[in-house]
Amino acid sequence: KKEFIISALKNTLSGNINNIKNRESQLKRVFVKIIDDIGLYYKIGLTTDFTGKLFNEMCGWLGFSQDKLNDVVLTPSYISTLLVKLVRVNKDSYVWDFTSGSAGLLVAAMNEMLIDAKKSIKSSNELTQKQLKIKAEQLLGLEILPDVYMLAILNMILMGDGRSNILNKDYLLDFEFMENFVAEMETGKIKNLDEYLEKNNLKDYTLTTEEKQVLEDLENDKFEWGEYKIGDLFENLSLKFLKKTFDKEGDVSREKTLEFSLPLVNAKNGNNGIMYYGRVQDFENAEMCIDIVNDGAISTGNVYSQPQKTGVLYNAYLVKPRFNDSKKLLHFFASAMQKSINHKKSIIM
Repeated sequence: KKEFIISALKNTLSGNINNIKNRESQLKRVFVKIIDDIGLYYKIGLTTDFTGKLFNEMCGWLGFSQDKLNDVVLTPSYISTLLVKLVRVNKDSYVWDFTSGSAGLLVAAMNEMLIDAKKSIKSSNELTQKQLKIKAEQLLGLEILPDVYMLAILNMILMGDGRSNILNKDYLLDFEFMENFVAEMETGKIKNLDEYLEKNNLKDYTLTTEEKQVLEDLENDKFEWGEYKIGDLFENLSLKFLKKTFDKEGDVSREKTLEFSLPLVNAKNGNNGIMYYGRVQDFENAEMCIDIVNDGAISTGNVYSQPQKTGVLYNAYLVKPRFNDSKKLLHFFASAMQKSINHKKSIIM
């Protein structure tokens, strides 16, 4: 990469630009100006697609070489950031951009990955290793135009990364490279999985007799699968508030305390459907149930497993299995019911 940059800039760096004036070349003066005015922001961790911004600005008043022929259109930085947010890039993501341009999308992805790593990894040594891994193994950019490819390399170097896989290749034609790269990535993932299993004492995990029997029954089709109505398998519970009058200010609390210890389901999106807590003696309650939200602009149709003792506030109800259940079965049926309800909602919409 260094040789490519030096070769590409050889003509630019020769001639009058290197004439000495006051014991300094013009190139040195430009370099010092950049370091003094911009370098500080990179040292303190500024996340900016620098060359992308510069390139987009220059394109406003300078025609790019053969831009009409090559259809050079760089993605604006705010679009790159939006795309990264939409696909929920995190520290463990792998981001490939097969038409990387000045690497704006890769810069946005790398920034998001590094931020997530800093938030979730407490060990400074592990964080350093993860940051190196993100830059060296989790980013891939391909750019066919040599001039734009050089911008991508400079962009990543300015962002403190000279190791990313930014390559001057045609993703439509170089199938051998793509196959080899994917194979290399798969090998790395398998290695990471082996390290994780060994670290968590799962490397030589032995199945229990019960687990072996379940797998054997599954292979021999001893499980019967079918379609059921919720009412065939579950009983709809009508749990009530036991006091004559309900005072929201005095009968429930948003915080769980010794007094208000009973979780209450209602029209809640997230937090396992729990927004308030009540007194155990004030609400009828049940355990090993499934909570279904039946009202709310966002939460309608949400399903949550509630293995602990739970009461009902409003805009939701509990169903209890008519069979001997367990927490695992409860979670399974809650997921299945959620999927079924979502399917029906999508048809209606």
